[in-house]
Amino acid sequence: METSITIFAVSLENKTKAELFELFKACLNGSKQKMIVTPNPEMLVFARKNKLFCAVLNHAAARLIDGFGLTLAARLFYGITLERFPGVSAVRDIIIIAAQKSKKVFLLGGNDAVLKKVIAMWSREFPQFQIMGAVGPRITLDQNNENGFRVDETENKCAIALIQQAAPDILLVGFGHGKQELWISAMLSRFPSVRLAMGVGGSFDYLSGLVPRAPRWMRKIGLEWLYRLACEPRRIKRIFNAVVVFPLYVILEKICDLQKRCIS
Repeated sequence: METSITIFAVSLENKTKAELFELFKACLNGSKQKMIVTPNPEMLVFARKNKLFCAVLNHAAARLIDGFGLTLAARLFYGITLERFPGVSAVRDIIIIAAQKSKKVFLLGGNDAVLKKVIAMWSREFPQFQIMGAVGPRITLDQNNENGFRVDETENKCAIALIQQAAPDILLVGFGHGKQELWISAMLSRFPSVRLAMGVGGSFDYLSGLVPRAPRWMRKIGLEWLYRLACEPRRIKRIFNAVVVFPLYVILEKICDLQKRCIS
């Protein structure tokens, strides 16, 4: 039975949560810098039209399956079962490992209220490790830029200096999908202390408790997108990409593959 598939040129492997937990520990014990990404349907739609972003995803040490749509598409169209591992859960596991190994953690992104809440909460729960944070620079996607994004240089230099001074082992970046992965890919070499870097999307919001997650039963049957849309109507374009555009592109890709096989 296959254990991996490729959707829109992005390689997705089936790894258990236990295997990923061990991978996180190995990354922190290793001598090389590693990046973790959390592909979901929206990210794969973006990767389909952005070769640089696609390459960044494929270069990562691990691609966590974050999105019910990916597991459904894998089962229906590729005949493979992918175990879902949401970014929020992965962040929690990484923090547990950091506490066990007394590692330093730096949170970049979000807003002041969220960061203060998360740092205070984790400092109480895990007094064994140091945790720091900063809001981070304003960043926008720009395919005409060699890094794939534009950033306020003054703010970016300030963020870089803060991270370098803190010398963390783990860097968690919450700029939003696409921007955070491209930023990490371009900037990681400037932080020699960092062994594990990960884009976490809106995980800080959920982990702080200031933004509620969908009820467990909705997450289990793949209706988290509906809950998010009800709470945040401004997400309509992103949800449309994930719920409508992604499956249409997958079907189109499978039709093209079938035609190629028939011709050959």
